[in-house]
Amino acid sequence: MKRHRVEQGDSITSIGFRYGFFPESVWNHPSNQDLKKLRINGDILFPGDEVNIPDLSPASFQKSTGQRHRFRRKGVPARLRIQLLDDHGTRAGQPYELSIDGHKLTGVTSGDGVVEIFVPPDAKQGQLRVGSDLYPLLFGHLDPITEVSGVKARLNNLGFFCGPPDSQLDEATGIALRRFQEHLQLEVTGELDDTTRRELERIHDLPGIIPPIPLED
Repeated sequence: MKRHRVEQGDSITSIGFRYGFFPESVWNHPSNQDLKKLRINGDILFPGDEVNIPDLSPASFQKSTGQRHRFRRKGVPARLRIQLLDDHGTRAGQPYELSIDGHKLTGVTSGDGVVEIFVPPDAKQGQLRVGSDLYPLLFGHLDPITEVSGVKARLNNLGFFCGPPDSQLDEATGIALRRFQEHLQLEVTGELDDTTRRELERIHDLPGIIPPIPLED
């Protein structure tokens, strides 16, 4: 069994692909149960986490000789899902161009302003262009909600801008937290309390359509 030390940009999807596994085969392996309890979501890991990689088991098939047989390898794409908002609500029905590691894809946002598409499991970065707006994408760079950097990244992604997603709970972060708390009708303190952290994770990480959030001027 190997042990993989997580670096920024890693996810259980990219790690599994690197070692020849489906992500579920690695994430659900008994040797990773402690990490699974700690991180909950295998695609939101933190640098320094350690993932155990089981040994590969060779597959065998019995087929008759003298005939041609076709084997198809099951694909393992990852799913990218982004909802786009502006001051007027969702950016519905807008053409987009998505560039991922040099490959370009085009489409139109859904009625809820969502871009949802399959991407390579080892994708590292990309750019999403909608109209004149360009959004940089870094896959696997979202830190867990338990880390200050993870809190700040989620605030930024939702339009409550607080600067680079580092480990500093500075004044800009406090202002962003107050705006978020006010929008969600929480107690407005500017502090990173448990309720605020849970609501930020719920709004940002869970599947579904989030309510429109006012962006800064």
